[in-house]
Amino acid sequence: MKMMNHITNRLLLAAALILGGTLFPSYGQENTHEGDGVQNPNLSSRQEFREAGLGIFIHWGIYSMLGDGEWVLNDQDIDCKEYAKLAGGFYPEGFDAEQWVKAAKAAGAGYICFTSRHHDGFSMFGSEHTDYDIVDATPFGRDIVGELADACHKADIRLHLYYSLIDWSRELPLETCQTMGASWGYDIKDTEYKSSEELIHYLVNAAGRGGNLLLNIGPGPDGRLPVRALDRLRDIGEWMDEFGFTIYGSQRGDILPRDWGATTRKGDTLYVHILDLPDNSLFLPLTGQKVTGAVCVNDGKRIRFIQDKDGVVLKLGRIPEETDMIIGLTLK
Repeated sequence: MKMMNHITNRLLLAAALILGGTLFPSYGQENTHEGDGVQNPNLSSRQEFREAGLGIFIHWGIYSMLGDGEWVLNDQDIDCKEYAKLAGGFYPEGFDAEQWVKAAKAAGAGYICFTSRHHDGFSMFGSEHTDYDIVDATPFGRDIVGELADACHKADIRLHLYYSLIDWSRELPLETCQTMGASWGYDIKDTEYKSSEELIHYLVNAAGRGGNLLLNIGPGPDGRLPVRALDRLRDIGEWMDEFGFTIYGSQRGDILPRDWGATTRKGDTLYVHILDLPDNSLFLPLTGQKVTGAVCVNDGKRIRFIQDKDGVVLKLGRIPEETDMIIGLTLK
């Protein structure tokens, strides 16, 4: 389940991206018209895209220097300012745009989709709006997207650009969507509804990333909301009535979501949402701030804790059994 949640989060974040900015509609133009003999370029592009068959997707950025995938900044909880220093050593001397395009053409691809900017906020093209790009921030100093565009134009292959609106180095409002059942629209056979507890966990994890949860419902053909959906909404509402103050108006917590749960923050209070912990103690890599108090929001009891230079250990006294055991930490 944890692995599925991890994959789902990635897929949901990908839904917030702009995909397919086609630069070169240079092949297979058909005379697609609508009304008064006026050509509809959108229909023409859609037809060309449909006929392309194979595209090559290329993920490449300064994250390649760490050799741990494109999500390394998020997954390893690296400080954004430290991560940005990678740009100063990025010099991909082996890059050859024409060789890339030649390889794609040899595979029979009709287009290349390139990550012009991923969630780390680093642009692989020169920009007038930031210096955090391949031209201004690296010793390489060449416009990767520009060179790739030129090579694609020469080879008569289309170039699509993937540009992420998400930027982990900034505080941008985010939204992640999730279904209650297996389908987005009404499915008469869909009985695999997620439990209320699981949906609350989605909500908490979204808040722990500084975002909202957009929870989907597929009404039936009679216009009624499914009974299971209404049950889940009631349960979530009851939970929010009691604990919603740790979600509403909160910011992403100091500690990004972990296997055990997530954190949210409001002012000087850090809320530790413990969703899945098999132990009676929890270590938090919280440094640079002093914890002056810890209270279990669920029952009001004080929680013992130990703090040193490496972080804080919460002595819970028992293994959490609640949907969400919330510990409020007062920080100074």
